[in-house]
Amino acid sequence: MRILVVDDSDDSRDLLEGALLSAGYTDIVTAVSGWEALKLLDVGRTTEEAPPVDIALLDIVMPEMDGVEACARIRNDERYADLPIIMVTSLDDMNSLSSAFVAGATDYVTKPVNRIELVARVRSALRLKQELDRRQARERELLAFLSEWG
Repeated sequence: MRILVVDDSDDSRDLLEGALLSAGYTDIVTAVSGWEALKLLDVGRTTEEAPPVDIALLDIVMPEMDGVEACARIRNDERYADLPIIMVTSLDDMNSLSSAFVAGATDYVTKPVNRIELVARVRSALRLKQELDRRQARERELLAFLSEWG
């Protein structure tokens, strides 16, 4: 499982990455801004390539492009329609969090991040994503089978 961590704070990125590494997640890629995340994800391109990450953790408060806008732009790329996006927010940032859910966020964790909560939410989101991927693959198999007989 490849995890994208997006935060403009070196300390926050290090803490998130450390918590994920301690839980056994070793394929972690980081970005320092929403723009860098969009570039890494190749958002806006018309390619059929599989997404390069399985889940994204987005800080809400970042300069230039906040996490809410980055989330909305990621969601506008149909390759990322089912990508779990977990927002990372401060306790007093509930208005932005509400906007993040409207933009397509899947879940959230609050800063300071509790390692146990973070890992539980990531595991849960990844399990749901794996099940969705499995069902979509089965649906494609069934459609191919039906088209052969139709």
